[in-house]
Amino acid sequence: MAHLRVTGDIRSTRENLDEAMKGESYEFKQMYPRFIEEARDEQNKAALTSFQNATAVEQVHFSLFNEAANALAQGKDLPSRNIFICTVCGNTVLDSIPDKCPVCGPAKDKFVVVEE
Repeated sequence: MAHLRVTGDIRSTRENLDEAMKGESYEFKQMYPRFIEEARDEQNKAALTSFQNATAVEQVHFSLFNEAANALAQGKDLPSRNIFICTVCGNTVLDSIPDKCPVCGPAKDKFVVVEE
């Protein structure tokens, strides 16, 4: 949303969710797969790991936006939930912190809470 705010492109909630899902989908279906292929070709293991993690995280983000869009379509709000972000890969989890990040593996102390 920060990008939309800066460019003055904030629209209705539905339009914003659609745009966010479109961006996340592009990233995990098209952008990062190309980056992964290049990293493999270049035998750059650090880049490969980073792009693979990013692909997984963008799928999580897409799912969260999709969940919000489905609730909106039903005229409902999502329940208030705790949101935690992995400081290593950006993975987003709801409700409680897992013992380790399911995307990149570090222990739970690498997660931070998103404050309202």
